[in-house]
Amino acid sequence: MMYHRMLKSNLMSLFLLSLLIALPITAQEVETEEAVSAVKTSDTNVNPISPVVFCADPTAIEYDGRVYVYATNDHQQFIANGKKGSNNYGAIKTLVVFSSADMVNWTYHGTIPVGSICGSWCYASWAPSIVSRMEDDGLTHFYLYFSNSGGGVGVITATNPLGPWKSPLRQSLVSHSTPGVGDCSAPFDPGVVIDDNGVGWLAFGGGDPNKTGSKLMPGNARIIKLGKNMVTVVGKASEIKAPYMFEASELNYINGQYVYTYCTNWSAGENWSSYGSSAAAPTACCMAYMVNSGDPLDTDSWSYRNEYFANPGRHGYNFSNNHTHLQKFNGAYYLFYHTMSLEKLLSSPGDGFRSVQVNRAPVIENSAHISATTANDRGPTQLGRVNPYQWQEAEMMSNCGGLQYSNLVCAANSSTNSTAMGSLALTSVSAGSWVMVRGVNFNSSSDILSFAARISGKGILEVRLDRKDAKPSAILEFDNTKIAETTVEGLDASAFSGIHNVYLFFASAKSVKFDAWTFTDGTVDAIEKVPERECYPVREEYFDLSGRRVDYRFDHFSGRVLIRRTVMDDGTIHTDKIVE
Repeated sequence: MMYHRMLKSNLMSLFLLSLLIALPITAQEVETEEAVSAVKTSDTNVNPISPVVFCADPTAIEYDGRVYVYATNDHQQFIANGKKGSNNYGAIKTLVVFSSADMVNWTYHGTIPVGSICGSWCYASWAPSIVSRMEDDGLTHFYLYFSNSGGGVGVITATNPLGPWKSPLRQSLVSHSTPGVGDCSAPFDPGVVIDDNGVGWLAFGGGDPNKTGSKLMPGNARIIKLGKNMVTVVGKASEIKAPYMFEASELNYINGQYVYTYCTNWSAGENWSSYGSSAAAPTACCMAYMVNSGDPLDTDSWSYRNEYFANPGRHGYNFSNNHTHLQKFNGAYYLFYHTMSLEKLLSSPGDGFRSVQVNRAPVIENSAHISATTANDRGPTQLGRVNPYQWQEAEMMSNCGGLQYSNLVCAANSSTNSTAMGSLALTSVSAGSWVMVRGVNFNSSSDILSFAARISGKGILEVRLDRKDAKPSAILEFDNTKIAETTVEGLDASAFSGIHNVYLFFASAKSVKFDAWTFTDGTVDAIEKVPERECYPVREEYFDLSGRRVDYRFDHFSGRVLIRRTVMDDGTIHTDKIVE
């Protein structure tokens, strides 16, 4: 606990430190993820949402029937550290992206290379917050804000939740020079919302009490109005008088009320009586909230409500910092947060590598009331079932063992899957590796089934139902030099009838890349083929090894090493090093 308290007690020092120790983003670090050597403690648990990638400070958005989660890429620091040591956040210049349609099976979409996108002014990318809206061009535009280390807030934009992303500015949107920021110790940790009038608002701020503040009233919480383009600010920031405020700002708009959530400091509860609130005193490093039904810029119109989420250390996890996002999806509210639950499963645990979790959150919309939410490994109930008769990405899972991710440049896309199938694959597969997909509905077909996979390498992939050690219900042998569709026919349909947890188990494996899988039954003529096609470059971007964007035509030096990002016409991005 003391490590995390000391770690974030002086965010401006951390900001300066990041200038010295931030590592350049190489092509391999951008494009590949190395797995942690641990799995969830039980296949019955949803949490954490990834058994492979360390990530934290979640935000989320709903789009086209899926919830997309964006988070700080703790895993980048884990790899930079050589998979050991403490998380000091200094090497983190990417964000991770997951999505789900059912809240229990999560698809990993890889990383957003924020440092490369933004260039030399981006020192780090932490604690994102996202919002979207339909613009005049008929497209949904996504605005993703992030902490540029402890010194400001940056923004990137896209017209798809998976990008490609671009930087509309050449500097932070919010910094110490922004009007109204004043003595805010660290203008970071953004929280964004668009109200019913279409106006965007950005909350931010944190750190130890400023020179006029106190432990009870640190004086660092700010809110500012965003311009119509969502990438400029209007007027000056105003203070939100948030008691014990330390970090982790987020905003929601519920039933005409602005809801501001934040993490309290480690002194929370001290001298509470002088605040004059009838609410109970918050606990240390918890999540608390305030509401405002009038003008968000009116400092005195914000009222403190209550604590709604205790530090995960009080839920049976290790103590750490605290950061949440409240998201409505499919008619219910969910609370995304992080713990260090996965880290402790490592054979040689690190210190401070976090994992995102999710639980249902009891919210009363009429009064914008958030009741206390309890963190647990169990997680939420599954919404809907997985359709096995459509192509499903191999990286969609509830749990796995012995796997990591790798990019597939120019992989084919499926017309039945809107989440850019083929952009990633499971790799580093060995005998005994496995993937578990929860709640797959085979219905009650009595026709003969077949199973197909898009896969390369050589090995045996077994389909096991409900238990990892169950007798195989399908056995697929494959031997492909490149990713190709391989099928096994004549399965016993009676074994698959109903709803099952499906384990895709590698009985043997050599040089495997696993892209996607599907079944077929008598209700369709055949498995829909994934269309094969070539990919063509749309544009190329060049960066030096520090992540600074350069003009290839004028920054040409013999022997210079550059990073080239080639954007393809199917939306994939190929990153490589070149020597010119």
